[in-house]
Amino acid sequence: MTLEALSPGALLEFWKDFIRGPAHLSMVIGAPSRPLNLTMSDDTEIDLKSKILHFSSCSFPVELIRRFLTLPEFKNLKRKGNWLQSRICVSEVLEQARSLGIPPERTALSISHTEGASVAVMCELGLVRAIGVDLESTDRVISQGVTRKIMNEVEKKLFLLPIQAWVIKEASFKANPKNTHTQISQYQITSAKMHPHFIEGKVDCLDHSFEYRLVIIKGNDDARYFLAVAQFCA
Repeated sequence: MTLEALSPGALLEFWKDFIRGPAHLSMVIGAPSRPLNLTMSDDTEIDLKSKILHFSSCSFPVELIRRFLTLPEFKNLKRKGNWLQSRICVSEVLEQARSLGIPPERTALSISHTEGASVAVMCELGLVRAIGVDLESTDRVISQGVTRKIMNEVEKKLFLLPIQAWVIKEASFKANPKNTHTQISQYQITSAKMHPHFIEGKVDCLDHSFEYRLVIIKGNDDARYFLAVAQFCA
């Protein structure tokens, strides 16, 4: 399916009528325009009962800090750069959650990054029980062997490219609260409705169903990226 590419600045308009509840999406392409600023205040506390870590500007659950904001050791400088780039997106969506008055314990968060671009998406838990995002270059080639594993004959009739199916399923996998018990091949795309700027539909996996939306984002120079967001609703 052919889509018209969007600029990163136009992204938010395409999620407002999709994500069911207050949400925010942040994307960084190329060199970050600002440094990561998540310094802890002098009176930082860890409340073990509520598992909240207090920062000078915001409070985040310890689980979010450990999962998304704890800097690991990197031997590869490119990987470290990708990590820092994606965490700028994380800090932006968490700050937006704070400004919207969403409690940290009711914040769902997902991130993805590929060479040259990173994205994070946040929403308030409620109707949406989990959210997932995936990002890949449109130049990435999915081998025939992998395609056979991730796309069945029914899905091939939806006229999705293998890389589009991969990104949709990865986002759905991340949106599954029980994804540790599943594999990408178990996620079946059951519908794919084409619009000028996006594709949307549903994905099923065992007893879970997910809604997704996929777009193409313009990057620097001639770079293009497939971006998919999936949500698991109550």
